[in-house]
Amino acid sequence: MCRFCLVVLFFTYANFLAHAEASGQEGRIFQEWQINFEKKALLNGITAEVLEKAFKSLKPDLSVLEAAQNQAEFKRAIWDYLDRAVSVKRLKKGKKKYALLKEDLLKIYQTYSVEPEILVAIWGLESSYGEILNNEKIVKNVVRSLSTLAAFDERRANFATAQLIAALKILQNGDIDANHMTGSWAGAMGHTQFIPTTYLQFAVDFDGDSKRNIWHFELDALASAAHYLHQSGWQKDLPWGVEVALPKGFDYFLADKNLKKSLKDWQRLGVKILNEGSIKANTLTKQSAYLYLPSGYQGPAFLLFKNFDVLKRYNNANAYALAIGLISNGLKDKPLVVAEWPRHLKPLDKNEVEVAQRLLTESGFDAGGIDGLVGPKTRRAVRSFQKSKQLVPDGFLTEELLKRLQIE
Repeated sequence: MCRFCLVVLFFTYANFLAHAEASGQEGRIFQEWQINFEKKALLNGITAEVLEKAFKSLKPDLSVLEAAQNQAEFKRAIWDYLDRAVSVKRLKKGKKKYALLKEDLLKIYQTYSVEPEILVAIWGLESSYGEILNNEKIVKNVVRSLSTLAAFDERRANFATAQLIAALKILQNGDIDANHMTGSWAGAMGHTQFIPTTYLQFAVDFDGDSKRNIWHFELDALASAAHYLHQSGWQKDLPWGVEVALPKGFDYFLADKNLKKSLKDWQRLGVKILNEGSIKANTLTKQSAYLYLPSGYQGPAFLLFKNFDVLKRYNNANAYALAIGLISNGLKDKPLVVAEWPRHLKPLDKNEVEVAQRLLTESGFDAGGIDGLVGPKTRRAVRSFQKSKQLVPDGFLTEELLKRLQIE
């Protein structure tokens, strides 16, 4: 029998008892998946020794599947998210961490040109400055979690398989051992919550111990985040965005990510920058920005620069990037949000967005498909519908607007 086949059979037999502890069908599925995965891992350069250690007595973690299946599609207004993300408690603790690590953060800034307050903001939002790493209800074994997702979650199987191979490469590199490679149910790891593929590409050893340890060494994690942002195009000493006030009669069709203007051009349209002291003079000429209305015309408005989109490389959600920007402002005692949020409005959940997209499409307004996600095409369709009904065309979907669509 070939050596490759012997290796696969050895791993299968060594884990047979572990699989038997799971229910019969689950155990068989996991065992079959493991046989196929080990072949793929060996072909991707993972050694037999690493596979043996990582999969020894491994069995699926069914709580991971429960977590994956219960990512609730609930209504959560952006102001509710920001209330928690940019809390007084988070800012207070962040300032203490900033002061404690000030000299080290300066060294990271000098190396990667990413401002310390941005890194501390990411640290705070991703792991509550490392607090969640000690939460046994949240922290899981990464190899076990990703194996479970790869074997049982069809929607995430390809992602989980790629991340699992990357995780095994991390083990093979010797930065961490399998027992201490912990993370979220989806495999996000350490103080700054890197997934394994991001870790392989961007994690750095900043404390000089020859290991890239984002789990136990804050400086490695913070420097790794800085390296990631730097490589993603972060622009040193330039803002992520600024809150603005819009004039009466403003054309809300201009609130489009694909429509960028210089600050001077926005000002010529009557857009007023709030807290102009936070914008350096060179920003007026060097930067272009697009207008973002996170809660429609009744709420705050922001002009967003390139650095905002770089933050979305970390997490591709406007609310997340806005939270990081606001936390970073708060850490330097800059203003947070001046305008009031329209808390009386009720945003839509994913199922309701799908209903709205279907109704818009049926009414002749191209929503770009029915997927429950409010992207640029859906916002343009909403604006067009609003304009046709003499409503303010801000592109913001609410329960009130959905009811209007349903009676048309």
